[in-house]
Amino acid sequence: LDGVTGVQTCALPIYNLLQNYYTRWIDTKPLYQLSDPVPSASHTEIQAYKPFKNIKWRQGFALPLTDYAFGTFVLSEALGKHMVVGSALLPYDSANDKYWMLMYMNNSFTPTINLMAMQTKWFAGFEEDKLFYQDMKKVSLSATYPVNTNLQFTTMNYGFALHYTDIQKDKNDFLTYFENAHFANTEAFASYIYNLPWRNSTHHPVRQLKLNYKIQNASDKLGMNLDYTQNSFNLSSAIAPLLYVGKNEQLKTIQISTNNTYETLTGNHLKQFMPGIDQYEYFQAGSQPAFSRFYLRGFEQTHTCRQIFNSQNELNVKLADTFLIANYVGAGIFADYTKLLNVDGQNSDLEYKAMGYEIKTLINLFGMDVLGKYGFAYDFKGKKLKEYYLFSLPFGANAF
Repeated sequence: LDGVTGVQTCALPIYNLLQNYYTRWIDTKPLYQLSDPVPSASHTEIQAYKPFKNIKWRQGFALPLTDYAFGTFVLSEALGKHMVVGSALLPYDSANDKYWMLMYMNNSFTPTINLMAMQTKWFAGFEEDKLFYQDMKKVSLSATYPVNTNLQFTTMNYGFALHYTDIQKDKNDFLTYFENAHFANTEAFASYIYNLPWRNSTHHPVRQLKLNYKIQNASDKLGMNLDYTQNSFNLSSAIAPLLYVGKNEQLKTIQISTNNTYETLTGNHLKQFMPGIDQYEYFQAGSQPAFSRFYLRGFEQTHTCRQIFNSQNELNVKLADTFLIANYVGAGIFADYTKLLNVDGQNSDLEYKAMGYEIKTLINLFGMDVLGKYGFAYDFKGKKLKEYYLFSLPFGANAF
């Protein structure tokens, strides 16, 4: 580990480990692929590691486009204890809007700190085969407290966040469904994650259990410009029953997974942030679709509601860890169920069911791991509902 952790040691057997350093590396490994040269050690020597002094330029590029120039950079130390990430889309014509994002992550202290500011054009959705956008300015500050545990491959944490959002409809769009507002809101969250390390286990877990809870709140009495409380519960799990008895990677990684979400909203929130379903052709940030809405594959109806239960169940197999330009290729079949309660503008609840199959590919695009999905959805009588695409981006949901 010398050159990465700053500790040089000889190859002596260690029989009593006070800490699980493998688990610590998984917990602190950054999203970006970072590397430091590893010098050969001619003797054993303990060195104090100072993360501030090991922050280096990791990656960055500038790409000239037709009307804009796009650039991004990453500054970090080797374990990701301090990271500064930025990107910008700058117009050649000063009359056009510029868009940018700057994020600082501190993983050295307790709590860990994430500070983010952005000005962007946010993808708001589809209607009648047209794309719609909103201009968004946002500032977020979150603090996460890790819970110490000796359980292998397990992390637990809780935290708090404060957000300020200014969201306006793009001047060229006429979609009335989305609303304009500037508001502040608070957030509290807690999570439990167990994930057995396996190649591409982030996108194709073989042993996983996740529990997440999040509450968001805003109050007119505190001058936040909105008044609502939104609770979200999520339970997901995955298991590969042939992991230790399969003769090849395809048999080992045949996986059964389920992802279940229950969300409830009281008070007055913006429509685009309310629970609901819409077309499944969306960009997705982290594990959350845009505007924290949940989608049933194949259906195109647009509804918002006060309560939603969404269950996505899949049987997946990993086809290859490398194929042409893809870092991962997988395939699966699925069965989805969604129930909407207290649907806005209607007196009855709504239920949706779909099944189908999809192909998944993981591609590294400009330093980001982008997971693309291409699939077909059918109703339970075999009628084709939709051919869809989905692109998942590796950003934390709290950042947006």
